[in-house]
Amino acid sequence: MQFNNTHAPHTIPGFLPGSASLVEQLDKRLLLVLRDGRHLIGVLRSLDQFCNFALEDTMERRIHVKDNICHYVDVPLGVFLVRGDSVVILGEMAPDDDVKCKAAMKKVSLAEFEAMREENVATTGDEVTWDVE
Repeated sequence: MQFNNTHAPHTIPGFLPGSASLVEQLDKRLLLVLRDGRHLIGVLRSLDQFCNFALEDTMERRIHVKDNICHYVDVPLGVFLVRGDSVVILGEMAPDDDVKCKAAMKKVSLAEFEAMREENVATTGDEVTWDVE
């Protein structure tokens, strides 16, 4: 049986509209939150039946709040493969979403970001460590 866009009411289309189909997200910019806390932004180029993703132009967005100001740095990663079971949540980012985010946050260099993080660890003792085995 072959499925196409013009299907009879008793057949199932190739993808289910309104369901959790990720095919509609291909070639769109996504934000993924991973189990280890990382935030990845990239263009979804491919996925498989296990929800493993191939992302292009990927960046890791690191965020730190200091003095009620949200600071961030985007670390370029390039092409990135994400294992499906490590994804907690994902969503599409419209082009204007990034502009809105950047207006509410202050971009810093990676060196400035690491200095703020190290200062926070030195003063509060709060350091995020991930024990992933």
